[in-house]
Amino acid sequence: MDGDDIGRWLLQQRKPATWKQLSTEQQERLTKLGVHPDQAPSPPRRRRVRQRARTRHSRHSNAA
Repeated sequence: MDGDDIGRWLLQQRKPATWKQLSTEQQERLTKLGVHPDQAPSPPRRRRVRQRARTRHSRHSNAA
């Protein structure tokens, strides 16, 4: 459409920050066309670090 990249425009409209800036009427019109905002990415999960039980073994035993 007159050199506009509709795919790029659509991706922009679906971004949560852009969607919030649209008027209610614009959001409703896009929703009727099947366009919905992308979900905001959830924060990355923190990995649990397993701590291995440390055993106190000496390589060199002084017991004789």
